[in-house]
Amino acid sequence: MGRSGVYGTSICCTECLLRVMFNLSLIEGKILKKMLIVEDDVTFLGLLSHVLRNQFEIYEACGVNEALKLLENISVDLICSDYNMPGGTGLELLEQLHRSGKKISFILMSGTEDSFVVHSVKFYGGTFCNKTDSDLLTTIRKKQIVNSGDWFMG
Repeated sequence: MGRSGVYGTSICCTECLLRVMFNLSLIEGKILKKMLIVEDDVTFLGLLSHVLRNQFEIYEACGVNEALKLLENISVDLICSDYNMPGGTGLELLEQLHRSGKKISFILMSGTEDSFVVHSVKFYGGTFCNKTDSDLLTTIRKKQIVNSGDWFMG
């Protein structure tokens, strides 16, 4: 799996996400404050939310439809979504955001690295992160320092 730079990345979660977030912060200089975590595993969702609450204002959704409904009423700087969920995938959420023109930093997490998924996330300007990588949290924290504006979805 290669690393393709800042604008569409395929990375080993935490360490690399921190690197991506740091690079974007040098380019854009904005700190992300609001994060939506989309995860159907309520245990993992609760754990991730708890760990990141000190760095982000956290919103939670258990699936794509719930996330889209939430996004009708709130704005976030970063979405961290699981890939495989009942009722839709995180990639489908990213595609819908792209089609609607919303410019939100996006991290897609998965327990497996499917080359089609990794390529598709890059295509839509998101970042892929392997959920089983021990650096997941570092990756998310690095992504915090970024401007959620013009660089995403060109």
